[in-house]
Amino acid sequence: MKKLAATLIALVGFGFAANPFSLAGNGNGTAAPLPDDSLYWYNAIDSDAIGLTNGGVIYWAVRFTIDASTAGTVTESGVYIHEAISNTGNFNLSHGTASAPGTADYSWTFDPSAGAGWYTDNGSNVSYAVGDELWADVNINTSAGQYPASVDDGPAVMDYGDWVSLDGTSWSNLADYGLSYNWDIYVMVATDVNESAKASAPELKLNTVNTGQVVAHITVPEAGNVSLKVYDMTGKLVSVVKDGYVDAGSYAVLVNGLRAGSYIVNFTTGEGSVSRNLIVAR
Repeated sequence: MKKLAATLIALVGFGFAANPFSLAGNGNGTAAPLPDDSLYWYNAIDSDAIGLTNGGVIYWAVRFTIDASTAGTVTESGVYIHEAISNTGNFNLSHGTASAPGTADYSWTFDPSAGAGWYTDNGSNVSYAVGDELWADVNINTSAGQYPASVDDGPAVMDYGDWVSLDGTSWSNLADYGLSYNWDIYVMVATDVNESAKASAPELKLNTVNTGQVVAHITVPEAGNVSLKVYDMTGKLVSVVKDGYVDAGSYAVLVNGLRAGSYIVNFTTGEGSVSRNLIVAR
């Protein structure tokens, strides 16, 4: 089992003598956007934040397995920082493995002394192909009582949205410690899709990333109202994942909370409808 050495990570808030983790729930908690060509796992921005109880360098990261709908060139990346910190932070993009980032393909620094907010960069131009593991990892040196790493409302997309490390070498899931959240980190990709070859009909592919969690890769041919819904095998509606206006493009949408069983996932746009069978195992 993956395990962090010395449980020094803490959530913002008051401490408990018997538990190194604490949660106050203070943050902006704003709704997450669904921008074109962006990869991210969070469902809200700055619902809370995480830091090291005794200070030191904290490392946090997200991972994306690149498929045909997300292959392309990174044009922008960003991280949300919860509070002002005087030290400079580092953001790295790399081709990694299923369990750790690799040597940085591109790095940039940020100065969070101005306070909470998004810190972004658009100078990468590194390409990632189908099958690559794209990692975005962040680190910054902190003092005790500082909490730089903003998180969402959860639950964590384990092995993808919640990586954490104390040394930048050995990585673990934050959820292994009962903290089921995803980091507020995103990567924007200019996908390798020829404009003349864009889909004329909606597309839907399903990828199970964790127990009860599925990523639906959808392609919207033309901007307009779309719906992504999950039904059980009797035709009963189980979940409305998306129902509203979306710009044309390809998206990765997280479907949470499905119990073990068989389902039908339906994706409908103004250009048509497509359904896929889904089996969720426990």
